[in-house]
Amino acid sequence: MKETNFLAILLILILASCSRQFNPSFEYVVFNIDSLESAWKPDDLLMNYELTDSDFFDIEEILEDTVSKRPVSEYHYLKLSTLSKFKRQYVAYKSEDGKIIVWVYGICELFEVPTEVSPGKFEMKPVNWKSMIVDPNDADDCYWRLKISDLRNKDYHLF
Repeated sequence: MKETNFLAILLILILASCSRQFNPSFEYVVFNIDSLESAWKPDDLLMNYELTDSDFFDIEEILEDTVSKRPVSEYHYLKLSTLSKFKRQYVAYKSEDGKIIVWVYGICELFEVPTEVSPGKFEMKPVNWKSMIVDPNDADDCYWRLKISDLRNKDYHLF
């Protein structure tokens, strides 16, 4: 009996140690869609979706696959060898039709924005990328977006 309990506990510990945890070499932030500005919220939003470690691994696999297949001329800086240099912002939600939609924003350098430091006084400071989506209008290859339209079926588009 004791031997059976010991083997059961040992098996549980082995299985628990085999589960992978998402611990990337790059900085990242995950936004809860409910905390974002209403202008950003999509029409098909059903509810926020909390990404799991398994989801993060799937997302990174999709990103690496996409980058490896892109012509170098499209994104000069975005290569497999440079992916870890990009900060990442993740937004995920479940749509009304049950799909898990994920947006990933990649940022290699932070641009500066006017920031109020005291009433009426502004200074240029790097954008706070951990509190707002960084989506520049004139994005060069230092910024990219990956939209995964259905995480389970790996339907995606990089732009």
